[in-house]
Amino acid sequence: MFAETAKAQGPLVKIQVENEKLTTVLENFSTQSRIRLVYASSSTDSIKITIKVTDSPARVLKKILRQTPLDFLQPAPDLWIILPQAETNHLPAHLFGIIREQKTRTPVEAASVFLKGTRHGCASDITGRYSLENIESGKYTLVVQRIGFKKWEKEIVVPGNGSIERNILLFTAPEPMPEILIEEDRNLEKSQIRLARQSISARQMAIPPLLNDGDAFAVIQHMPGVSSQDPDDVFPHIEGGTAAEMAVQIDGIPVFVPTYSRNRRSIFATQMLESLHILRAGYDASHGEALTGVVAMKSTTINVSRPRFQAGLHTRGFSIGAQAQKGAFSLLTFARRTSLRNTDNDIRENVSDFMQKIVWQRNQKHRFELLALLGSGAFTQSNSVSTPVLINASTGLKYSVEMQNKGQVTWTIYNSSLQSRAWETGSILKFIYRFTPSLEVESGLHYFTLRSEGDAPIDSLYSYKFILPEFVEYDLLSEKLFSQSVELATFYGQAFWQHKKWAVRAGLRLPRHSQTGKIEYAPRLQFSYNPLTFINLQLSTGRYFQFADRSYASEAKSGDDFGQGEYVVVGSNNLPAEARHYRFEASINVPAGWGFSVAVYQKRMDLHSRLYHTRLNQVSWLLPLENGKSQGIQTYVTKNIGPLQGWISYTFNSTKYRSSGGVEFIPYFQRKNIYQMALSNYISASLQLKWHYAKYTGFPERLWGPENIQILDPLMPAEEFAERYLAPDSRIGSRTKIAFGLSWKFRGPRQPHAIDFTAENIISDHGPDIDDQFRFWAGYRFAVK
Repeated sequence: MFAETAKAQGPLVKIQVENEKLTTVLENFSTQSRIRLVYASSSTDSIKITIKVTDSPARVLKKILRQTPLDFLQPAPDLWIILPQAETNHLPAHLFGIIREQKTRTPVEAASVFLKGTRHGCASDITGRYSLENIESGKYTLVVQRIGFKKWEKEIVVPGNGSIERNILLFTAPEPMPEILIEEDRNLEKSQIRLARQSISARQMAIPPLLNDGDAFAVIQHMPGVSSQDPDDVFPHIEGGTAAEMAVQIDGIPVFVPTYSRNRRSIFATQMLESLHILRAGYDASHGEALTGVVAMKSTTINVSRPRFQAGLHTRGFSIGAQAQKGAFSLLTFARRTSLRNTDNDIRENVSDFMQKIVWQRNQKHRFELLALLGSGAFTQSNSVSTPVLINASTGLKYSVEMQNKGQVTWTIYNSSLQSRAWETGSILKFIYRFTPSLEVESGLHYFTLRSEGDAPIDSLYSYKFILPEFVEYDLLSEKLFSQSVELATFYGQAFWQHKKWAVRAGLRLPRHSQTGKIEYAPRLQFSYNPLTFINLQLSTGRYFQFADRSYASEAKSGDDFGQGEYVVVGSNNLPAEARHYRFEASINVPAGWGFSVAVYQKRMDLHSRLYHTRLNQVSWLLPLENGKSQGIQTYVTKNIGPLQGWISYTFNSTKYRSSGGVEFIPYFQRKNIYQMALSNYISASLQLKWHYAKYTGFPERLWGPENIQILDPLMPAEEFAERYLAPDSRIGSRTKIAFGLSWKFRGPRQPHAIDFTAENIISDHGPDIDDQFRFWAGYRFAVK
C-alpha cells in the first residue's frame, strides 16, 4: 500500500502527535508539505511515535524518522522514498552549521573546522557558517579551532545519508598568544583557494614583511596579481585597474581613499581588521559601483573578558589602542601617528589616523554598531603638485537583527567625506534569508548622494588645456578637474543555490541615476563545479556600472622630473562608466594546506566619463577616453598550514585605452608581468621569519626627458599630443623589491609582546638611470590586560 500527495506549497511543516501510528503521521506530513511519500504500510503501521516539531519539510521528516529504523531519499523535489536505514547507511552525509562566540553570539569567521584523521575540512565564512560534504557514515572527532578562542573538540556520530546541522559556540581564550597557527592535524583541508574572491585573515596579514605599523593597503600590494604604481604609492592596482575603477569599503561603508604617490600609508590599520577581502572581476550582485574590483574590510570583533590595552613603538612613530566590554556594550579604539619622509626633496610629513567602534548587543537577535574612522594628512605630496593637509572622515551606524538562524536584516546609514573636497551620505538596507542549507537569497537597496568640486564639462575637454607654474598649490588645480554630482538609488537581488557538485550564484543590480531617470541593467552570474572534492571550476561574468569616483586623483610619476605625470579623473557629466567582465578559474586543493589556482580574465570598458590627464614640462592636456580593454592570466600556488606558509604567483596583464579620437595607448598603471612571492616560516612558536620578492615589468616609461622633447607647443590639441607622445611604444620599465623580516614574540608580564625588524631594497629601472633604495624599519608591540 502506498500514500502520495501533490507538490509542496509552504516552507514549514507542523507535526504534534502523542503515541500515534507512523502511517498516520506520514499522511499528515504529506498533506501539509504536498510532497509525495513512497513507503510500505506494513513497516509503518507497527511503529508509534511522539513528537512536537515545526520546521522545513526535510528537517521535520528527519526528526520523525529519527525514532525509527527508517530513513528517506529525495530522488525528486516532490517525490521522497522511505526505506530501511540499512539501505542508506552507505550514502554520504552533509555536516553543516554556524560557529558563534559564546558570549556575544557573533559569527566567528576563518575558524578551522575538520574531522580529525580525515581529509574533510573547511574554514567558516564571514557569517560563521561551515559545510562538510560527502562524509561517510561512522564515528568522528569534530575539531574547531581559531586563534583567540579555546579549541573545541567533540566526538560525533554521522549516519549515512541526509544533512546534519551542528551549531557550535566557541569560548574566547583568556590569554591568546600572538597570531600563530601551526595545526596539530596536518590532514586538515582548507576551504577552496580562489583568486576571484581572495579572503585574507588577520594571520595572513602578518606573512609579508612590511615597512610600517600594519597598513592594510601595503598588505594588499603583497597579494597575488596586485601591484603599486610607484615605490611610495599607497593605492594598489588590481587586474590592470586604476584607483578610479576600485571601490573600498570597511564594514560595508564606502570610503574615500588617498592615492597620492608620496603618501606611504592608508587610513586602515591591520590591527583593527579581522579580515580583508579582494573581490576581482566577477564579484556578486551585493557589490556595485566599481569596474575592476572591490576591497572589502571587516573590523575586529570585540571579544575580551576584561579591558585590554595595546601599544607599539617603531622607527616612524607609534600606535595605541584598547578594547573593553561591559554588559551589552563593547568598545574598540585605535590610533596611529607616523612621520613620513620624501627622499626626493627631504620633506617630512606627519600623518595620523583614528578608529573607534562601539557595539551594543541588546540581545542575541538585535545588535547596534557605530564605526568612526578619521585620517589626517592622508594626502601629502605628489611628484609635481603640493597638496594641503586633508582630513578623511567616515562614520556609520549599523543595526542588524537575526531571524532564528535563518537569515539577517541589516540597515546602515553612513557619511564619508574628504574635508571640503568631496562628501557622500548614504543608506544601505540588506536582507539575507536561508531557505535551506543549499538555498540562500539576498536583496538590498543602496541610496547615496555624492558631491565633489570642479567645473570642467565633458564637451569642452577636447582641446581644454592650461599652463601652470612648476609647483602650485593643489586647490588652484583641483577646481579645473574635479566635479561630481551623483544621486543614485540601486536595488539588487541574488540567489545562491548549491548542490552536491555544483553551485550557482545569479544576481541583478538596477542602478537609477536621479538626474537622468534612467535605470541601468547589470546582471551577474557565477557557476561553480566540483568534479572531485578537491577540484573547483568557476565561471563568472557580469556587467558593471560606475557613476561616482571615490578616489582622489593621483598624478603618476611617468617622467623622471617634476612637472611630468599622468592620471585618470572623472569629468562632470551624468554618464556612467561601464565594464563587462569574463573570468574562468580552476583551483586544486590538496592535503597539508596546498592550493593551486589558475585564472584567465577579460574586461571591456566604455569610459565616456573618464579623462586622461597628462602633464609635461608644466603644460597639461586632458584627453577624453572612449573605451578600454584589459585581459590576462593569473597563476597562484599557496600553502596555509604548518610552520611554512605563504604563496608564489605570476600575473600577465595587458591594458589599453582608446581616446574619443581613436588613439590607442598603454596607460601608466599597467604592469604587464607581476611576480610575487611571500613566505613566512615559524622557526618556533615565538620566532617568525618572513621573505618577500616582487618584480613588476612591462609598464610604460615615457621618454620625456629634455634629450627627447626640447620644444613643446602649448596649443597642441590633446588628440595630437596623445598620438605623438602616448601612442608610440615607450621604453619598458621594471621594478624589483626584495624584503626580509623577523618577528620575535615573547610572553610579557601578562600579555604577549613582539619585536619586529624589516629590511627592504627596491631597484627601479626607469630610463638611463637605475635607482637603488634601501629602507629599514623596527618596532615593538605589547599589550596589557
